[in-house]
Formats: sequence, C-alpha cells, structure tokens
Amino acid sequence: MPASWNDELTCKYVELYKEHKCLCYMDSTLYKRKDAKQSVLEEIVRKMGLENFTTEDSKQKIKSLRATYQQESHKFDKSLSSGTGLEDVYKPSMK
Repeated sequence: MPASWNDELTCKYVELYKEHKCLCYMDSTLYKRKDAKQSVLEEIVRKMGLENFTTEDSKQKIKSLRATYQQESHKFDKSLSSGTGLEDVYKPSMK
C-alpha cells in the first residue's frame, strides 16, 4: 500500500467503495455474505491500480478513514456546542 495517499487517491477509493452497497449498508442482501464482499474488494483493488495494494490493505484503509471521519465529526460537534460562534467552528481537515 502506498505510504501516503493524496486527496485524489482517497476520493477515488471512497467513490469505488460507495458504488457497492454490500460493503456499507446493512439492508443490502449481500451485506452478510463474505464471499460477495471479498469479490467486491478484489474489484476495488484492481480498479485502484496500485502496486502491492491488497484486499487486506483495502479493509485497513476503510477502517482508517472511518476512524478519522469519526474523530473529525466529534471535533466539529464539540466546537458547535461550545457556543463560541460560527467563526470559531472547527474546520475538518478531511476533504
């Protein structure tokens, strides 16, 4: 997996991931089917076209993105509830 992902690469990955409801939505009929999810992850890895990027790397990447999103969301919510005004609202570093 590349040591550092730029915004363009990250956005491409997220868009590919979002195309497949079985990876993100529990109401998808394929959500609980590991074989279907594995096949979709392999397709995403292939479409990313990165050297040494595996399905395990893909799983780790989405975990990392989700964790970062949750942290940024928490900081944003905390800044809103501080009551200091809109000019002081936290601006997330994620695109």
